[in-house]
Amino acid sequence: MGKDDLRDIQLIGHDLNELEHNKDLSSDYIELNMSDMRKMITGLESIKQEWRDDFIDKTLDLESHTWHNGLDEYFYFVIKEMQSLYQQISDDYLQTPDLSISMVAEALDDEWLMCPYCVDAWKSMSKDAMVLCPMCTQTLHNPRFTQS
Repeated sequence: MGKDDLRDIQLIGHDLNELEHNKDLSSDYIELNMSDMRKMITGLESIKQEWRDDFIDKTLDLESHTWHNGLDEYFYFVIKEMQSLYQQISDDYLQTPDLSISMVAEALDDEWLMCPYCVDAWKSMSKDAMVLCPMCTQTLHNPRFTQS
């Protein structure tokens, strides 16, 4: 999965968060948002097909449901399921080295990493292959990752 794939995954996560927390959304807005998410997830060839299919099915379900029922309990239940799926996709990405990315976070000590792009430091105990800078959202190789 490359940087563009991760950027799309992060956009999907952002959109899901907005859908969960904004209670004043119109059906038209939700339909457009679901359509955009479907386009993004369809273009992500690097994720598991079952995740892609499940995510697309949920967007179609929400579109149809919202037109008839609005933002009810079921809507927020499905959004939570989609957020869980988004988290699985993100976690899967971070656990595998991304050879399209060359930059490595700098280990300042046993707990802190620093981003070479924005020079922000953050506490991280992650042993995953990749880490995300919380300030600039750049994806970096984790200097603590050791392949088994």
